[in-house]
Amino acid sequence: MFACWAADDLEGMFGCVDPDFEFRSATDGNLYKGRDGLREFYERWRDRGERLEIPLQRAVEVSPGRILAVGRVRVLQSGRGFADSPGIWVMQVEHGRLIRAEAFRTEREARQALRRLPGSVPSGA
Repeated sequence: MFACWAADDLEGMFGCVDPDFEFRSATDGNLYKGRDGLREFYERWRDRGERLEIPLQRAVEVSPGRILAVGRVRVLQSGRGFADSPGIWVMQVEHGRLIRAEAFRTEREARQALRRLPGSVPSGA
């Protein structure tokens, strides 16, 4: 998914997600549903003349189908410069496809969210 985003490959991203995929963005708090929601989120950045980069630094499967991904969120804004912040995501995978992803501002928040999921990780993880 991250490689497809970096390559501006929306069709490739569709291949990574379940048709009922849900994504909650930390930048705007919106919930994007399905492939149409993914397209809306993707095109939102393009339509504003901004470039969103999300380089992945590490990803760990903390329990079956539960992934903690850590990277950066970099926004290049036309005429306004560059913003860089941490990017932390909790992802759920079933049958090799993403079914849910949520972005967080801190790893602590992401780990707390992981503990609340069905089939959650042990408290020390």
